[in-house]
Amino acid sequence: MFMETVMETKDMSYYTDRLETLTGKKRAYWAAFSIRALEKILRREVRKESLQRNRCGRGSLTAGKGELRWDT
Repeated sequence: MFMETVMETKDMSYYTDRLETLTGKKRAYWAAFSIRALEKILRREVRKESLQRNRCGRGSLTAGKGELRWDT
């Protein structure tokens, strides 16, 4: 399973740029938040995107005893 990591930095532009690409909201919107709030929001968005990416097109072993069920 691929999990994306979030860098810890004091550079606010890293967080605003990443959030702009993940959510589609402008950098000016994200500039109103504190750096701690941006860290939390970015971690949540990355986790949400990773979970969504891993669910799409993957099989799961929850169908039965080792049977592979394709989620559609």
